[in-house]
Amino acid sequence: MDLELLQKFYRGECSEEEVQKVLSWFASKEQKDEMLEQLESQWEEFEEPKENSPDGYQPEKVLNAIHARIQLDDKIQVKEARIRQLHGDRFYPLKVASVVLLAIVASFVILKFTTPSTQSTAISYISTEVPAGQKKTIRLADGTVVVLNAASKLVYPEKFAANSREIELEGEAFFKVARDIRKPFTVKSGEVVTKVLGTSFNIRAYRAEADIEVAVATGKVNVSHGDEAHNLLPGELVQYNAETKSLNVQEYDHQEVLAWKEGIIYFKDATYEEVKSTLERWYGVEIHSDAKVDNWQYTGSFKNENLKAVLMSIGYVKEFDFNISGKNVEIDFKNSGH
Repeated sequence: MDLELLQKFYRGECSEEEVQKVLSWFASKEQKDEMLEQLESQWEEFEEPKENSPDGYQPEKVLNAIHARIQLDDKIQVKEARIRQLHGDRFYPLKVASVVLLAIVASFVILKFTTPSTQSTAISYISTEVPAGQKKTIRLADGTVVVLNAASKLVYPEKFAANSREIELEGEAFFKVARDIRKPFTVKSGEVVTKVLGTSFNIRAYRAEADIEVAVATGKVNVSHGDEAHNLLPGELVQYNAETKSLNVQEYDHQEVLAWKEGIIYFKDATYEEVKSTLERWYGVEIHSDAKVDNWQYTGSFKNENLKAVLMSIGYVKEFDFNISGKNVEIDFKNSGH
């Protein structure tokens, strides 16, 4: 179905011939999946201004309005009588079209927004925690694949609800989401909400770090905080600043953000604290130093290297010695300049 004609039909601007064409499409077998995709696209466009409205986004109001309209025709006999009366009207095709469209949109909204409260007691949740020094790959019930980085936690239902897929993340993970236009996939990470239909992206949301980052690898991703929302495309990253409570969209270095999935530690102008926390999570150790480290930056990468080899390489450049004792690492800088 031509999108422009469908939009024209929504606005009530079709001629009788165009109305008949749309009605024929409604009745055809192939329209089902296409109609859902068309409605999904239209609804996403409708959603965005609602998210920025003073009252917030309340799809329940939309659903209630549709229910109220349907209740005007709550008796089958009354519906049949009214439809028969339309036959003598030259606007009969348009009136029938409005009835058909109302039924389709009502079904779509009900499927999309009816809350699964009646099923909530039957939903069983799983909490998976990956300790420092490890990574884990999880396949969810819908076929979505999640790669959890070290020191991360994922909470997800054993089986998703009928009309949504919602999970929670603390830490870092890469998602390859199975596409399902009927069930949006939502990840809650702190104060940031990431919503997709089917795509791949990376979320970094460690509790010890002030900022949260969402980077898109493929597809389209919607990231929101409160009333602020952004649609991201491949190669774009949004950073949530906890201090300003704002979202900032920018391009990102794929190697810097996604290399961890391939067993690569990648530093680019990293501070001492960033290097320290990364190595602690990666190797499951605690790093200590009595020195005060300021104005310290390091750039480098390591693939499948052990901790000793990594510290030797960084120590040569940044001039420090180290001692590894079990899970503890002592750093001794050779001079105050570091």
